[in-house]
Amino acid sequence: MELIGTRSRRTHIRRGLLAVAVAVGAGLAAGVSGASASSPCGSTGDYSTSGTTATCAYTSAGIEDTFSVPTGVTSLSVTAVGASGGTGALEGDLPGAGAVVVNTGLPVPPGASTLWVDVGGPGGGGVITCPNAVQAPGGFPDGGPSGSSPGCETTDGGGGGSSAVLTEPRATAVSNGQLTGNPATDARLLVAGGGGGGGGGTPSMFFVPGGSAGDSTVTGAGAGGCSAQGGPGGVGPTDGSDGGGAGGCGLGTSSTPSAPGTAATGGEGSINDPPRGGDDGAGGGGGWFGGGGSDFEGSGGGASSYGGAGPSSGISITTASSSQASEVEISWTIPKATPLISTQQEPASATVGSAIADKASVSGGDSPTGTVTFNVYNNSNGTGTPLFTDTENLVGGSATSKSYTPTAAGTDYWVDTYDGDSNNQAVTSATNAEPVKVTVTPASLCLLTGRYVEGSAKFQALPPAQQRLIEALVTAGCQPLNNITARLTPKQTAALIAAYDTAVNRLAATGWLTPGQASNLKALAAAL
Repeated sequence: MELIGTRSRRTHIRRGLLAVAVAVGAGLAAGVSGASASSPCGSTGDYSTSGTTATCAYTSAGIEDTFSVPTGVTSLSVTAVGASGGTGALEGDLPGAGAVVVNTGLPVPPGASTLWVDVGGPGGGGVITCPNAVQAPGGFPDGGPSGSSPGCETTDGGGGGSSAVLTEPRATAVSNGQLTGNPATDARLLVAGGGGGGGGGTPSMFFVPGGSAGDSTVTGAGAGGCSAQGGPGGVGPTDGSDGGGAGGCGLGTSSTPSAPGTAATGGEGSINDPPRGGDDGAGGGGGWFGGGGSDFEGSGGGASSYGGAGPSSGISITTASSSQASEVEISWTIPKATPLISTQQEPASATVGSAIADKASVSGGDSPTGTVTFNVYNNSNGTGTPLFTDTENLVGGSATSKSYTPTAAGTDYWVDTYDGDSNNQAVTSATNAEPVKVTVTPASLCLLTGRYVEGSAKFQALPPAQQRLIEALVTAGCQPLNNITARLTPKQTAALIAAYDTAVNRLAATGWLTPGQASNLKALAAAL
């Protein structure tokens, strides 16, 4: 008897006030959603299913969460939207939009059980304050902040944060120096860059919207502007050579010039001293490489993005719309359940010519249906052409094969396969788990002789009365075998076997046995 397989089926739970809905199985026609302790979507992701596709949607901006890779999942479909930059303090200075990165075949790193998900936060908006401007923060996790200049002046916007999927927490990646902009060493699997912060001008003077990420015509991250729009961020080489966007041009007197973007982080805007009026610069967006910070009411540059590994046909990088919020959505095909299969030979030992069968029981999984295929092999590796094959429907979780009659002494092996269905994987018993010891005796050899004859088309065509005459002929031919005992001398036993062989030859000559059957019967008789 053998038991093989593992149980792995997910229970889907919907988050809500005192409401729990459970849905089991991959073939749900209507989706369920929510996050719970049993879902793979961390603490904030919304879990849903539609048919055989499951999705974790992370829409809470400015946080890092986790994604637990379901067992058996090796590829993910990911859509990530980077955050926009912050608006400038005065009317008209729009922020740059984030990038939209889609990868429909992102490989899961071998052995990874948990991934980390960053949802970029928008850059902080600029304000007008006295006596000192207040710095607008960059968006989580890597947007560059604006400058903060003295005087009753405006603050430009901070850069938007990127949205990303990582192999470890961002803090760990930073500590280990694993935000490099090179896939061979970077902990980020995919990055949607953030937009640059808006400048601090007005429509009539220095109207400077931030640079948007996701421009397919741009290589690398955008530079910060100086009294002009920040450069758009796109995507460039992924070997670390694309670099961050440059800082602004340095217009005016800056006690702290704007900073260029780096791997991951957007550049900080400048801090400008009088006599330039104290106007500061906007922050660059964070991304694969960050956009540059700007000088003197210029806007921040957009970040570059990284589409990740996988087939290039499934990867796209575009610019988000002005109303599109940052998010990360991870989808995958729900793995089929793996049921258990237990098997039992009926019986475990037999003689040549007697019937044997096998029973398989399938349990666990996701309400398995379908068929079980039974095979008999003459070796413990389950190789070669089966001696016998039969497929039976699974009824009430079990199936029993039709009978098989062994025609040779030795050890045969049952190998059973549950053939699977739309929700369950196929599972096969071990090839050496169900041996059947087959021996030959005089009685079993006579039984096999009769089965051969009665199974012939010639015998089947006879009326019952004539069939009985042929059966009597077979019985008479087998009589010498019935006289074999342990007390006989080898010579006496050989004479009885020779008499049986003569009867077999006669049956073959008259068409009741095939040549192959006659040869097999005589070989078995010689082994008695």
